[in-house]
Amino acid sequence: MKVEVVQFNRNLSPDIVKGKIAIVIDVFRATSVIVTALAHSAKEIIPTSTIDEALEIFNGLETKNCLLGGERDMFQIDGFHMDNSPLSYMKNIEEKTIIFTTSNGTPAIHFCKQATKIFLASFLNAIYVVTALLKQKNDVIIVCAGMGEKYSLEDACCAGKLLSCLSKHNDIKFNDFEWSLKNMYEQNKDNLSEFLSNGSAFSKLFKGGFEADLQFCLQENIYPFVPEYNDGKILTAIRK
Repeated sequence: MKVEVVQFNRNLSPDIVKGKIAIVIDVFRATSVIVTALAHSAKEIIPTSTIDEALEIFNGLETKNCLLGGERDMFQIDGFHMDNSPLSYMKNIEEKTIIFTTSNGTPAIHFCKQATKIFLASFLNAIYVVTALLKQKNDVIIVCAGMGEKYSLEDACCAGKLLSCLSKHNDIKFNDFEWSLKNMYEQNKDNLSEFLSNGSAFSKLFKGGFEADLQFCLQENIYPFVPEYNDGKILTAIRK
């Protein structure tokens, strides 16, 4: 199995992901929210790239057993029910459909539509994503959502965790960039918060008052399942 990493979602094109298993990472905070919401019994997540698309889907649904969630520039979107904090998705969402749009994470999911499978990863479920990957035969592309056209330290470090776990298997092949991410995670895994505090996203969220979100998102392997995007929806596909 060959594994490669895309530094940020704007580096993607359909031919890069076609025929591969895509792993989308947006640690701060989209994929952490998605994992948390499904862990707390949300029925499904419908990710959209734009606010208008989210509103169109919401208004077109026959059932109103659904919620609008997401952010722009870190904060809750006007008229939406929920924000982009994983802590908000731990109650009052049971059996709800959540229509979800964020600045970087949900567009990254849509950029991967040509992939054979699309799994969602965060520190919260990383080891279980690795377990799922080892049961697959296709090559893997790990997509770091990043910040627009900028590299994101926390997404790269989470990719490094996946690579560190995968590297224990002899049939996994990386190039130099992937090895550097693996080593970055291994050298900083015991002080992730301190290390990632040097990153732009961490600093921006901390200054915005989201310190609790940051610490929550850096917990490792607390949710034993893998969300999968398929046919426009994210569901819990693989459990431990």
